[in-house]
Amino acid sequence: MRLTQTAFANARQFIKEHARSLEKARFEHVFEQGPAAAILSALAAFQNTDGGFGHGLEPDVRSPHSSVICTSIAFQILRSLQIPATHELVKTGLQYLLEQYNPQPVHWRTIPPMADQSPHAPWWGNSASDRYDEFSLNPTAEILGYLYDYADSVPPELITTVTAKVVETVQASEHLEMHDLLCCLRLVQTGTLPAAIAQPLMTHLQMLVPQAVDTTPEVWAGYGLRPLQVVEDLQSPFKTGLEAAVEANLDYEIATQTGTGAWEPTWSWAEDFPEAWVIAQREWSGILTLNNLCCFQRFGRITQG
Repeated sequence: MRLTQTAFANARQFIKEHARSLEKARFEHVFEQGPAAAILSALAAFQNTDGGFGHGLEPDVRSPHSSVICTSIAFQILRSLQIPATHELVKTGLQYLLEQYNPQPVHWRTIPPMADQSPHAPWWGNSASDRYDEFSLNPTAEILGYLYDYADSVPPELITTVTAKVVETVQASEHLEMHDLLCCLRLVQTGTLPAAIAQPLMTHLQMLVPQAVDTTPEVWAGYGLRPLQVVEDLQSPFKTGLEAAVEANLDYEIATQTGTGAWEPTWSWAEDFPEAWVIAQREWSGILTLNNLCCFQRFGRITQG
């Protein structure tokens, strides 16, 4: 199954009319030769004076305050564009991450204690809780990848300490929660990660991925780890054993485009903050629609005009 040109046009129209400026700029960069500068300009609107990113860059966290989770998403975008360490967004964002590092648990706190003061998904509730201060691979493993990306601007002893903790934790794990796993996958996708670290991690993650992925189409209408979230293209090192599930997932995603031209989130927190959820749902729809279009392009699943 392929996404037809009409379906692509409908998705394009949704993004142009309803998505955030950030997703519009990213769409135009990928599909219409739009400038990377427009993406950076849109991304800058989410940055605070402390260098961190907030303001709902992660739409389930509506707090204007900087958070590590939002800053990690910003670095996902910066990495995709290969923005150098000299760029102001990188310099100030990296400084924020260095300041937020807690050496005692070797960890970054995902959200600030004041996040509850703004609308948020229930899983981001009780933001002052000590549970946010305990070590977890989410977001520490992902952030470690960005430290390697910009290693010349990071104290080497910090990289050494965090690497040891992450590697030890992954190697000792018999299974990983989906968000922890996704952060580890972003780490091993780091081009600057030394082979001596990347190869053992990759080998272990290749063992953990199959048991973490939902391969049954019947459950994809809910929230879970889908094959396309770990097998992002035809060259993915994690595709072995998931080939059929990936093809089925591609068919499923193409078939579940809504009448608006978008793909919508499978989760909701409308009961908690109904007005804020209307905004977040639209923002997520823009993100998910863009992500699906980029995925279909990588797999050659868009009908050419």
